[in-house]
Amino acid sequence: MNQAAALLRQNQVDALSQYDVMYALVENAGAKLTYLDTSSISKFPSNGFVAREDRLEKNPAEAIALGRGYAMGTIFTIANPEAAVRALWEVFPQTRGTGREEAAALAEDIKTVSARIPNWKLEAGGVAQWGENSVVNYDAYVDFLLQWKVVPQKVPASELVTNALIAEINKLDMAKISAAR
Repeated sequence: MNQAAALLRQNQVDALSQYDVMYALVENAGAKLTYLDTSSISKFPSNGFVAREDRLEKNPAEAIALGRGYAMGTIFTIANPEAAVRALWEVFPQTRGTGREEAAALAEDIKTVSARIPNWKLEAGGVAQWGENSVVNYDAYVDFLLQWKVVPQKVPASELVTNALIAEINKLDMAKISAAR
């Protein structure tokens, strides 16, 4: 992201189209950003897990474990961004980077993960459970893709996503996970 920050500072680019974490990294590299209104696309899906239907039917426990683990990591990070950064450094020490005092590195990495936190929260997607897919949001996204001719035809979101395993994924102790250090 130092390169993107340098390009902005040198007036070689006027705008960036990234995602939340990347903007934080560019700011950490010293660039001043002005954010545009993205409310019209803010509820569009941005990530997820993909599996074949037959795999889900034959191995639901795998998908539940993956979804639950992802939910637990998300809950923990939202409640404890500093502890999450420190855990990342412990498992992947190279992510801390070099040439920075620990306090500065920690502050920058907390800023980076904190840029993602608002978008991880359930209310950001208009859902009530971890991993839940908003069919309304997916339909709006497909309409957007169709409007801009990214896809050739409308496919109902109900044919693209499932919430069949969400209740099982959410059988976890959110308070215990949030309180962990």
